[in-house]
Amino acid sequence: MPQRYIIYRSRAKMPADQTAMQALMDGAFRRNQYAGITGFIARDGEWFVQYLEGRDAYLQDTVIRIRRDRRHRDLTVLAEGPLMRRMMPDTPLMQVEPARIAALMHHAHDGPVLRGDAPLDLARIAAA
Repeated sequence: MPQRYIIYRSRAKMPADQTAMQALMDGAFRRNQYAGITGFIARDGEWFVQYLEGRDAYLQDTVIRIRRDRRHRDLTVLAEGPLMRRMMPDTPLMQVEPARIAALMHHAHDGPVLRGDAPLDLARIAAA
């Protein structure tokens, strides 16, 4: 089955405390595991940056669900495309500290954006 990835940013509409983040992580981990989706999420202040990978239909369903989730708004796709092999095959959802991926991101006037032209480097660094 063809695999794809997507990297998006969204504005967080939930408290910036660990309890709220753990609740988001627990639910997303279970749903991702069921759908065969893997990846990571990072929260930097008011922004989420997330990398997801999996079968196209399940990935698109996941993005639709996230767009409807009241804890996110202003979801913007930063990069997407086909995958030859998964970058994070055993990780339904991992929380990553923003500092870990900071070298590949910068903040524009409208939120975080990717630097460079190798979006999968984001997953390589997060998985390391």
